[in-house]
Amino acid sequence: MKKLNSMVAALAVCGLLGSAAAYAQATAGDVFGKAPAGDTVFAKNTSNATQRQVKVDDKGRYSIRSLPAGVYDVTLMENGKPVVKHANVPVVVGRGIKVDLNTSASGTGQQ
Repeated sequence: MKKLNSMVAALAVCGLLGSAAAYAQATAGDVFGKAPAGDTVFAKNTSNATQRQVKVDDKGRYSIRSLPAGVYDVTLMENGKPVVKHANVPVVVGRGIKVDLNTSASGTGQQ
């Protein structure tokens, strides 16, 4: 019986270590927030060519998932033109960062 309990305990530890290793291999983070419904949010890495865009949903929410870690410029596009920009947004592995894009927050569109 002791041998069986030891074996079960060893398997449980291996299972926990295996799941931790999967998280340790994560290399991406998310950008999410609020913006005017129907507009597009564009994220561009400041040091390489990585870029993604998503449409803002009917509730005024957006989420750009699985962005490689780095620094991004996040821009609200309205009818194909930039209207609000958040520069130097840090995307960290395994985390999300909230970036709300409100067109009335700044007269210049820069934040």
